[in-house]
Amino acid sequence: MLFSGVLAACGGSSSVVSDEAGVGGDGSVRDDGSVSPEGGGEGGAGTNDGAAAGDATDAAPGEDAHGDANAPVDSGLDAPEDAPGMSDASLDAPADALPDAHDAQACTNDTGCTAAGANCLSSSTVVTCAAGGDGCLHVTGSTACASDKICAGTPGAAACACVADPACGTSSPYCGSGGLVTCAADSNGCLVHTTTACPTHEVCGGAAGAASCACSNDPTCTQAGPVCTSASSIETCTADSNSCLYVSSAPAACTTSVANATPDCTGNACGITCNSTFHACGSGASEQCSSDTSTQSCGTSCTPCNAPANAVPTCSGVPLACGFSCVNGFHLCSGTTCADNTSVSTCGASCTACVAPANGVATCNGTSCGFTCNAAYVKSGANCLMPEAVFDTPGTYTFTVPAGVPLVTVVVMGGGGGGSGNYYYYGGGGGGGGGGYAQASAAVTAGQSFTVVVGAGGPAATTTIGATAGAGGSSSVGTIAAATGGAGGNPGSTVPGSVGGTGGLGGTGLAGSLLATGGQGGQGGTGIGLGGGGGGGGGGAAGPSGGGGVGTVGGNGMYTPGGTGGAGGGGVAGPGGAGGSYQGPPGGPGIAGFVYGGGGGAGSGGAGGAAGAGGYVAIAY
Repeated sequence: MLFSGVLAACGGSSSVVSDEAGVGGDGSVRDDGSVSPEGGGEGGAGTNDGAAAGDATDAAPGEDAHGDANAPVDSGLDAPEDAPGMSDASLDAPADALPDAHDAQACTNDTGCTAAGANCLSSSTVVTCAAGGDGCLHVTGSTACASDKICAGTPGAAACACVADPACGTSSPYCGSGGLVTCAADSNGCLVHTTTACPTHEVCGGAAGAASCACSNDPTCTQAGPVCTSASSIETCTADSNSCLYVSSAPAACTTSVANATPDCTGNACGITCNSTFHACGSGASEQCSSDTSTQSCGTSCTPCNAPANAVPTCSGVPLACGFSCVNGFHLCSGTTCADNTSVSTCGASCTACVAPANGVATCNGTSCGFTCNAAYVKSGANCLMPEAVFDTPGTYTFTVPAGVPLVTVVVMGGGGGGSGNYYYYGGGGGGGGGGYAQASAAVTAGQSFTVVVGAGGPAATTTIGATAGAGGSSSVGTIAAATGGAGGNPGSTVPGSVGGTGGLGGTGLAGSLLATGGQGGQGGTGIGLGGGGGGGGGGAAGPSGGGGVGTVGGNGMYTPGGTGGAGGGGVAGPGGAGGSYQGPPGGPGIAGFVYGGGGGAGSGGAGGAAGAGGYVAIAY
């Protein structure tokens, strides 16, 4: 069977026309253009338009090939299909001479409508498309995406979706170039980042997901307030509202006016460091650097060193420490006391008391202990002996050594010199000198004899003008011991208102182991106007304790006292007599020297002087 087919030139539609209407066995064209071998049914009108793949719509019912309403509508296939395995050679009927109206126009979808449903009109707009009555897709609605979303998805299923924030690809919070970056969903549910600059004095730190802004404290600042920035400078640190510390002042150099110190900064405050061999004492404004070697601040101390009486504090040793040193004339006892070198309790360098024998008194000369015997006792070795023989009246005697006496100790004192006189308003007379002293021990044999001489006291000057008093006599015991008497006092000048006479010199010890000199008589006072000077005092006799005292000078002029006599030198040595005082006519006579060996006092105001005391000899065994 022969088919002929014509492909419509409009819209890609085609119609298949059977050339034998009503005959069965026609084939039909599939949508994909292949021919179907199915057998046809009863023959029809003889014409069957077939639509090729891609046609949009066939001619409307009632329209002919020219679109007329009067043309008959194809009612179906032109004829049944041919027998299986056979195909028409051509379409059953010729195509329409002109295309149908719908074949001539293609369907046009609205912009953006690619498929029914939601489509992306642009990156920021979603349109909803649906098929219209014309079969084309038309926009039925649109939605503008929020600023943080874009249109995405397949045609028909598009939607506004969040734009991925590249800054939120890391766990937040984290530290970014601008500060602390935090990612969070915004009002549209999109994850967006926010960068917050850390406040002043803070920096961002910490691992991603746990980062935060934290204080970037200035390394100088360890606290709010003053802070040392070097060994000699200080700054002020301040805490801001977030308690972050920062330097709020320029460094200031520490200074000091403290002597022997260098300024420094320690403990967040300016202070001082003391120079070598000095140390700090006091605090605050009163701090100073004290000498390590000073007794006011010895070693590391800030308190003065103490010292006992008669001592001065010291600072010495390694390490330096306080001590003390006894002053001259004192020495250390018991480690804490400075004792007197001259005390009989601590004599010389000793710290034990001096001991005296019976009838004696301990003495100390500043170096060693000694003793003197009580009056009338004679020092013999380490003992004080009562003399067995005493000669106290001037004259010459013989002493014979008794049996059984191997050793004798003798004491001799010369007589005192007499005092001089004075004439009214002339100068006062001088006092007589004291007798000398000698003591010695000697080995003797029984029956041995010695000549004993006791010197007499010097006579006074009984004349009132220009007379010199007599000297005292010498005393001796053989050649064992001897001492001279004191010289007489000299008269004052014979010129009215002149100076007084000089006192007589004391006698001396001539032989013996212990010798002493008597005291010189005092000088007479100077006459003034019609008033004569007072008489000088007599010198004291020398004794076992030493020389006799010097008589003092008489007063000058009328109504002035005479001089006092000098003291005796211990033992039985007598003091000198006092000079006379001129109280107006008649004058005052001198006072005799005291036993033994005291010099006589001088007269005053026209009175004569007084005689010296006689000598003394004692022998002990």
